[in-house]
Amino acid sequence: MPPLAAKAARAAFAGPTAEATNPHFLAFTNFVLNDDPKSVARALRSLLIGRKDEHRCLNTIRNVPVLIIAGEEDSEFPVHVGRKMADAIEGSTFGVLQHIAHLAARENSEGVDA
Repeated sequence: MPPLAAKAARAAFAGPTAEATNPHFLAFTNFVLNDDPKSVARALRSLLIGRKDEHRCLNTIRNVPVLIIAGEEDSEFPVHVGRKMADAIEGSTFGVLQHIAHLAARENSEGVDA
């Protein structure tokens, strides 16, 4: 993966808190970037270029418990985007995890589980 693309991928997946305090998470993201750069490139392409507006589809969800979790430091799906998604699903619950970025479950599994 070219250095510029790797830098963009790291920034997409790790927020400032992880960069400063979570070496295990950074080691994981570095491993994935080095081990499978093509899948990372595809993921970034689908997020940045191929993202479709699915709010009309989300609005059809009924009678199903839905929890939308946003990471406070997520640059790919910022909090306001998560809130808009939750607003499109009738009766959904919305929460924000502080100091967490895009890969919340990997970055802070205990916080997500709670």
